[in-house]
Order: sequence, then structure tokens, then C-alpha cells
Amino acid sequence: MEETDTVSGAGGADADGGSDAGSTRAAYFGATHGWIDTPVLARTDLDETPRAGPLVVEEYDATVVAPPGASVFVDAWNNIRIDVDPSA
Repeated sequence: MEETDTVSGAGGADADGGSDAGSTRAAYFGATHGWIDTPVLARTDLDETPRAGPLVVEEYDATVVAPPGASVFVDAWNNIRIDVDPSA
């Protein structure tokens, strides 16, 4: 797996200023999980239906990283909610 585009340093934008949404990115989740090819979604792709982590959610001014075992969705006020399973 190529380790050149990590969550901690990538910034999420391509050379044209666009998003990587719809692709995957190698993200490091510590010694327990290591490097994982992680799906990248646009913030607008989220709804009330929970999506399983790991997941990277990109927006023009923020990037949210959800670890393996987490559940990601938006609530009634359009906030991103991340429920983390501590055993994952």
C-alpha cells in the first residue's frame, strides 16, 4: 500500500482544489489497525443512515476521520455524529 497520501498530511484537496470524495485514501489508525485503505466521502453524502468506519469525510473547511468500528451519520440538526465502539 502506498503511504504518500495520509490523513494527517494530505489536506483532502487535489491539484485543482477539488475533493478526493468518492475515492479511498491510506490512513493510519495506530498499531492496532495499521494502514487501511479508507473510503473518502463528501460531507453532503452523509444522511441519517449510519455508515461504518473507517471513513474520511471532507468538507470545504474541515476533514473528519472516523476510526474502524465507528458509526457516522448526521443528526436532525445536520451535525456529524460519530459513535465509537470502544472495543473496536
